Amino acid sequence: MIPVHERRRDRGVTASAGAKANTAGAAERQAAASHRAPTHPKALRADVLALLSSENAFGTMREETRAKLVAASRVSRVPAGRVIFRKGDAPDSCCYLIMQGAVKVSLPSKNGQETVLAILGRGDVVGEMALLDLLPRSATVTALKACELCQLTTATLEWLAREDFTIYRHLLSALSARVRAGNETSHLQQMPLKIRLARALLRLAQSVGEPLPDGRILIRQKLSQAELGRMVGAARENINRQLTEWCRAKVVTRVSAYYCIECPQTLERQAERDIPG
Repeated sequence: MIPVHERRRDRGVTASAGAKANTAGAAERQAAASHRAPTHPKALRADVLALLSSENAFGTMREETRAKLVAASRVSRVPAGRVIFRKGDAPDSCCYLIMQGAVKVSLPSKNGQETVLAILGRGDVVGEMALLDLLPRSATVTALKACELCQLTTATLEWLAREDFTIYRHLLSALSARVRAGNETSHLQQMPLKIRLARALLRLAQSVGEPLPDGRILIRQKLSQAELGRMVGAARENINRQLTEWCRAKVVTRVSAYYCIECPQTLERQAERDIPG
């Protein structure tokens, strides 16, 4: 007969071995899980799918293709102030769909200043040029607010293009829109400041604006007059004079450090004017 203390010792050894086996198994499962494709909660999947269905580069894609794209994508969170990529960075073969937050697209200059090309918000796509040309990044993109970004890669799009080749047509349409925007920016530099600033504010209203019940549009991104100046190529003092004029006319005001378009129709009429003569 086995002494009691021996039976206890045997049970202790067996329990210890079992615990080690369980720990090792858990570690293996955790390691295996870390290599699996990322998954999205159901609500997050629905949100990404809804954004891909909106008016952006992927808006007219087949529903089945969009669902597969969502399943293969990855969502990341970026804090405010972080640079997502810089001008000249090697391409990483991916673009980003903005789910939440806002980003600034800019070009640095030798004197330390920057030219702000665009402020993009929910539903916009940024970095899509890298999916096609595989060249270094052409601009710097910085998170202005905490962002949720859905990352879409070249490998994923190539895989899906075998079933739906129109994916590339959507991307070419997006690039064409960027070229047209660039041509408009070049043309705008020849226009009066009032037109340039009106169009910049309307673009901001489209990307980060919040429509209010009374018809006004609140631009939900804090921007200084200097930043607005860099967006339209004007000195801060000139921006101040134009905003003061609009404020007196109740066209654009400041609400809790945000710009508010009080009368969108008036601003649209001023933005549609062209160079006289």
